[in-house]
Amino acid sequence: MNITYFVNHYPKVSHTFIRREIQALESMGFRVKRVAIHCDKIKSSDKVDYFEMTKTKYILQPSILVLIISFLLTLGTDFSRVVSGFYLCFSMIKVSDRSTMKNLVYFLEGIRLAKICRKAKSEHIHAHFGTNSTDVVMYCSHISGIPYSFTVHGPEEFDRPISINLTEKIQRASVVFAISKFCKSQLQRWVTHDYWTKIKIVHCGLDDTFFDKSLPIKKINTNNVKVLFIGRLCEQKGPLVLMEALKLLTNKNISLNVTFAGDGELREAIEQYALMNDLSNKITITGWVDSSQIRALLLESDMMILPSFAEGLPVAIMEAFASKVPVITTRIAGIPELVKSKETGFIVSPGCELELTQAIEELLTMKFDERANMIENAYAAVFKEHQATLEAEKIVKFIRDVKC
Repeated sequence: MNITYFVNHYPKVSHTFIRREIQALESMGFRVKRVAIHCDKIKSSDKVDYFEMTKTKYILQPSILVLIISFLLTLGTDFSRVVSGFYLCFSMIKVSDRSTMKNLVYFLEGIRLAKICRKAKSEHIHAHFGTNSTDVVMYCSHISGIPYSFTVHGPEEFDRPISINLTEKIQRASVVFAISKFCKSQLQRWVTHDYWTKIKIVHCGLDDTFFDKSLPIKKINTNNVKVLFIGRLCEQKGPLVLMEALKLLTNKNISLNVTFAGDGELREAIEQYALMNDLSNKITITGWVDSSQIRALLLESDMMILPSFAEGLPVAIMEAFASKVPVITTRIAGIPELVKSKETGFIVSPGCELELTQAIEELLTMKFDERANMIENAYAAVFKEHQATLEAEKIVKFIRDVKC
């Protein structure tokens, strides 16, 4: 079966779960055409993502003129579909919080994608994220007649369901994938009961390189506790809550060293907070790092903390569980489906530095056997629910069920 995967940005260091999903499908014998608009700057030394980049078709290359050429060619061969596609586009514009020009570009990108899919003899088109990626795929499906599906992650789709016309996208899709039960419930809010059966749960997954049952449980050196934060340095990830907890614990003579594995708009604010509170020697900001570096950082860490305000279900938590690193995170979205308080990790209220501080202290004072049991439970949970190959098998089943 030929499948086209379309993502706005691919490959991307924070989207390794998409790469794992594609590679799992290919290992099952499927031919996957990768198509994107943009990609991260990939160094040739980052072999996996560099190889993915070389296999990806970018619809704006060699220039944006290809959109105009594709439009004119399609207008000549599929006039009625282009006209009805324009009506669909303008219905999207009416509710969209994006400019008219951006929406028209999405439509042109959809026409260009249709041309690529036809050439690749694609039988199905899949998008990740229910925002503009799915706009493009929906238009592509309308022009080409090829069925489409999309995966919803959140939180953006939950924040902007009307302005991204989520209802229309679900209704037109052959099947929709939600990454958690919570995510599925949020999609069910925006369509009638008749459409609920097309919403299926498919988790993000890890490949076999992340699973090593023989990994030992580390003892924590309380004189130099190594804390890891993984993700974009932005408001929704809550890094400043972690900084506030670091300050409180430092004042109690608990020695933490925090590594922020990521980058973003709050980097300067974090550095300024550290400077003002004499914590600069307690933090390290690595900038963006690839998946192999994340794995190495996890194996060096005593705990991973993600104090997010808004999420889907973070892959970083799955990676920590598989690396046998205890996790402290927040009680939001799909996270409690994987992180059970004191059973597989610690879970606290979002935005509460006091609860976060207490959770850190409790983790540090746990008996080794109790902590080891929690960590092994966490490993078992992620191994059971988040293997890329098993999740890819679900995708195949659901797509084939629709075709039948």
